[in-house]
Amino acid sequence: MPASAPPVPCRAVPSRSAGGGTDRAGSSRGQRPGPDVPTSRELDGESHRRQPPSHAPTRDLSGRSRGAGEPRSPGPAVSAVRRKLVQSLDRPRRSGRSRASIRCGDRPGGGAAGQNRPVRSTSEAGPGGGRARSPLGRLLALGGLSTFGPLSLDLYLPALPRLTADLRTSEALAQLTMSLCMIGLAAGQLPAGPFSDRVGRRRPLLAGTALFAITSVSCALAPSVEVLLVVRLLNGMAGAIGLVVARAMVRDLYSGDAAARMFSLLMVVSGSAPVIAPLLGSQLLRVTDWRGVFVALGVIGLGLLLAASTLPETLPPERRHVGGFADTGRALRAVVHDRTLLAPALVLALGCCGMFVYIAMGSFVLQGGYGLSAQAYGVMFAVNATGIVLASRLSALLAGWIGPRRTLALAVAIAVAGAVALLAGVLLSRSVWAVLPPLFLVVASVGLIMPNATALALANQGRAAGTASAVLGLLQFALGALVPPLASLGGVTPVVMGTTILATAVAAALATVPVLRAGGRPSR
Repeated sequence: MPASAPPVPCRAVPSRSAGGGTDRAGSSRGQRPGPDVPTSRELDGESHRRQPPSHAPTRDLSGRSRGAGEPRSPGPAVSAVRRKLVQSLDRPRRSGRSRASIRCGDRPGGGAAGQNRPVRSTSEAGPGGGRARSPLGRLLALGGLSTFGPLSLDLYLPALPRLTADLRTSEALAQLTMSLCMIGLAAGQLPAGPFSDRVGRRRPLLAGTALFAITSVSCALAPSVEVLLVVRLLNGMAGAIGLVVARAMVRDLYSGDAAARMFSLLMVVSGSAPVIAPLLGSQLLRVTDWRGVFVALGVIGLGLLLAASTLPETLPPERRHVGGFADTGRALRAVVHDRTLLAPALVLALGCCGMFVYIAMGSFVLQGGYGLSAQAYGVMFAVNATGIVLASRLSALLAGWIGPRRTLALAVAIAVAGAVALLAGVLLSRSVWAVLPPLFLVVASVGLIMPNATALALANQGRAAGTASAVLGLLQFALGALVPPLASLGGVTPVVMGTTILATAVAAALATVPVLRAGGRPSR
């Protein structure tokens, strides 16, 4: 690929002209200044290099000779006042807390041909009209929309035995309802992402969330396992729309370190779903059957629909892709061939693959191999999921301190160390306590890997955030759906689980090397 253009620095410092109402480029006060906006040194009269016209020279108050067209040099008192004014305007911009700051870290066109696009700060109004929600409200809404995967998979886990008995089917077909839902979560993102790049984020999000609620209730009405399998596939595809659009909306609003921090905070919200969903499902089974669990999932879908309706449109019409399927295909090919996306996407998929192996094999290994009770396994599952939440909160701090790249490298190193300790514990000891601590490290590292790998992968995809988000989700859930069943062909044993987790962690470490070679931290 050709090298991308360097980031274009932007300044949000309003200039002062002699008229007091417009800047030197002629724009009104409050608009973005032109490229010749004076700096603090220029306002002090120390670095003006304008050539005076060939008129008779005049003298300013200091007695210095100047041309007729040269600006008058201010006195010392005026210079001091202007210096303090410019410093006070520059300080919030440097600290990253200015509401008028303009972040221009994207390469021109966000990875495609086009103009450099400033990214809006969190306090600005949404592009779709109307003022955006508060940062906390936006965080909760987007975090809730990121829980489609855990809710779809984990809420009815405790109900699988009852579902098998009620529909008079086999355990394999009951497990297939989970696999098809995961395939739907992977496949549904590929058309949903490019479609949201063409028509905007809000309409696909509302349609997908409504479809998720409808298909969840339809699962409760399924008369046979064959019908349930079809509806679960559609249920996963509907949930995929919410996942891909939520990621794209974050990229529309944030870039660089700010995006990494926002994805980390989203993981704090969405990471609580694997903790709450199985516990909620088991409590629901006290008062209802597996059909009631799916009705509850439909009610949760309606709640997510209400949350989605509060979010403004984040992709204005001038930034949307136009054209037919051919243009969409070209945009998809450009994203797939972008190495700045593929390397972090592979790290994300491989880093999360170890967690999917743990989810698929953990109950059999820890209960059957190490003798944990169902209640003890539930507590252990909740503790590991809490590790993801805590690691996500830590990631939000590290992203602003050492940057997403170094945070991602640290996360992968933790995953490899945990996987090595896990396999060693499996081979050298029969105690469950030789397995649980390293397993906690492996699972918790996902809370560091996901937000930073996502932010790095989407950093240069400002004009194709939906398509890029779809590729991310497809890789993540495709590997999660394929690797555990293939590994299980060798038997569901502690050694197979430990070996598979170590293999995926080492593969993630190898995929991290080109990410680190790509350069420093992403532009803000």
